[in-house]
Amino acid sequence: MTLGDDGLAAPFQLRYNQFMLPYTYKICFLFTHPKMNLTEVRDTLSKIPDLKPGRLMNFGDQRTTPKGRPLEGTYTASRWGFSFDEDRSWHNSDLERFPVAITSLLVKLLPFKDYLNELSRRGCSLRLILSIGVDSNTGDTLTPTQLAALSDLSMGLGLDLYPPDPPADPSTPQQ
Repeated sequence: MTLGDDGLAAPFQLRYNQFMLPYTYKICFLFTHPKMNLTEVRDTLSKIPDLKPGRLMNFGDQRTTPKGRPLEGTYTASRWGFSFDEDRSWHNSDLERFPVAITSLLVKLLPFKDYLNELSRRGCSLRLILSIGVDSNTGDTLTPTQLAALSDLSMGLGLDLYPPDPPADPSTPQQ
């Protein structure tokens, strides 16, 4: 069975999703390690078409703001992330649901499976982070094949949920 080819899941997803309300989402990837220098990881994976590298922070390096201004202290762990979105904008599920988007991104990572597994063996934590913005009850489904593909790439799935903002309190002065 190939990624995205869960014959039993497709009819379920159609039935399940036709009654669910839309949502917005972002997908990014995050690699962390207590001490490993992730510069080589960034350089290797930056060869993936359409990959947009994020900020690299290596253990022991001087802390800086996102714009490069020095801060006090050094990084206590290494972290690097990336996405495949130029502007890291939110996507609308009416146009493409997150399971479809995740499948297309995992296909781009499959050629690097051995490399990602080696990073994991060396103690690097690899995560696909799915941020979901919701206004009300909604849902979607990752198939067993999609979950297996994440596992085959030694990746965990992180969920970052964004509920609607609470209504403004009329007694609070506006700034």
